[in-house]
Amino acid sequence: MGATERWATGCAWNGSVTESAQIEVGYRHQFYIQFTLNDTSGGEMNDVSEWYDAYTLVNLSATPSP
Repeated sequence: MGATERWATGCAWNGSVTESAQIEVGYRHQFYIQFTLNDTSGGEMNDVSEWYDAYTLVNLSATPSP
């Protein structure tokens, strides 16, 4: 897997600057969290692997194999 940390703006900008200007961009610190279930006997886990903003609470639920 590639990077597990990034700074994201949350928006895309496309255009040209033709004169002096002040441009302000806000960034969010994000982390990619990937959970892997290592149970060959039938346990289950919800897939919450994705990019999360720093300090985000991630809810993970798992069910043991029968």
